[in-house]
Amino acid sequence: MRIKLPVLNQSGGNLIDFPDPTTRRKKDVTRRRKSSRIKLKLGFCLSMGLLVLAVILWGPQFKHIQQMNAELAELQKQKQQLLQINAKLQEDIRQLNSDTTVERIAREKLGLVKPGEKILIEVQPPRNK
Repeated sequence: MRIKLPVLNQSGGNLIDFPDPTTRRKKDVTRRRKSSRIKLKLGFCLSMGLLVLAVILWGPQFKHIQQMNAELAELQKQKQQLLQINAKLQEDIRQLNSDTTVERIAREKLGLVKPGEKILIEVQPPRNK
């Protein structure tokens, strides 16, 4: 809407047409709303683009990290098993290095005797069929 106000100008008493101030404000508000909508859409598109880019770039890396973590867990499990086997073998070595074990093995497997000892061999009678 336009407002016509009588204003005297140098050429005579003509009316000058002035724009309605409220109409101008409404247009400014409408422009600002359109501008903010465009900025919002642009920001959303930019955010989605960055998200897609991140998935494309870091997706394979994430998969590789998952595979490495699975492999790490398996290797840690193997390490624990090997540590248990190692502890048992260390205990066996400690027992085999003792004098009593060496003497027992020498008597049982090699048939050795101490000086002055006599060996008694148990003879079993043959079975009758």
